[in-house]
Amino acid sequence: MLLQKLSGVSELDDHSVHEFLKTAVEVVPADVIEMLKIRLQDGARNFGYRTLRRDRTGGGLALLSHSDGRRLLREFLGWAVNVRAGGELAMDIGICVSGLCGKYGHDVLDLLLELVKGGSQAHVDVAASVLRSAHQELVVDETPFIREVLNQAELISEQAVKDISAAVWSSTLTGGRSGVVGEPFKEDVALQAHGPCASTLLRASSACEGEH
Repeated sequence: MLLQKLSGVSELDDHSVHEFLKTAVEVVPADVIEMLKIRLQDGARNFGYRTLRRDRTGGGLALLSHSDGRRLLREFLGWAVNVRAGGELAMDIGICVSGLCGKYGHDVLDLLLELVKGGSQAHVDVAASVLRSAHQELVVDETPFIREVLNQAELISEQAVKDISAAVWSSTLTGGRSGVVGEPFKEDVALQAHGPCASTLLRASSACEGEH
C-alpha cells in the first residue's frame, strides 16, 4: 500500500503527497495515523527526518473533520504517552498533531486538558510537545485554556508547570516579530496586554531556561 511506502520517505512536503494524505485521511484516517507512528519513531532516531509538515494556521489534513477524528486523535495522544512513559523515544508528536489538525481549535485543546488532568510527567511531555506547535496567538486567543492547563499542571508538579509554560511561550515566538527599531514588537505588546497569564508564562519560561 502506498501509505506504507510513505513511512520510509524522509519528508512529506511535496504538494501532491500532501493532497494524497488529505484524501487518505478522509477515507482511511486510522491507516494514516499508523503510518505516522512509524515515521515518528524513525524520526526520533534520525534528525534529518521530518515526520509531517507542520500547519500552525491552516486546516492541516483535516483529521477532525472525519467522524472518527476526535477518537483517533485521543488514541494517538494516548499511544504517545505510553511510548514516552516507557522511556523509548523522545518524539515530536506536536508536529503530527499540527499537520493532522491545523490551527488548534477547541477539540484539540479539550483533548489536551483531558490528557493533563490527573496525568503524569509523560502526559505533560506529550501535551507540551503538542503546544509547541500551536499558532503564535494561542495565549491571546485561548487565555481560559492556558489558565486551566497551567492549573492542572500545578497539581502534577512544579516541573510540569515549567514544561507547559515553556511550550506555550515557545509557540508565541514562532512566525517572527515586526515593529520599529527601538520600540517593543507589537506581538509582544499584545501578549503583555493579557497580563497575569502572559506574565506567568514569562516567569516560568525564564526559570526553565535558567536551569539549563
